[in-house]
Amino acid sequence: MSSTVANGTSRAGIDAAAASLMVLLTLSWGLNYVAAKVSYAGYDPVFLSVLRAVIGGFFVLLWCWWRGIRLFSRDGTLAAGALVGALFGLESSSPLLASYSFFPTSSAWRRRECCSATC
Repeated sequence: MSSTVANGTSRAGIDAAAASLMVLLTLSWGLNYVAAKVSYAGYDPVFLSVLRAVIGGFFVLLWCWWRGIRLFSRDGTLAAGALVGALFGLESSSPLLASYSFFPTSSAWRRRECCSATC
């Protein structure tokens, strides 16, 4: 099994560093679900999602600062970026909101029934 690299040379397989990196990446993906299950027992999932986004945003800002990438300069992309962000937010929340009104088994439907009756 050989693969051709960009400069025309071929390699006879995956070296140990690449294999180790793939194993570590797969392990981190698998442990993500375990960590989520353990952390949901003590914290609200929405809080953990916000915390994950804030920590990730901090590291992106740190990386951009280290690389010298200016994020807050006026380059004319603010309107397009805000539109894409709004569409992404609408796209990711619309199936959830639709499920609340169309499926009687959803938790929002049960809360509505519970609140309308004497619980």
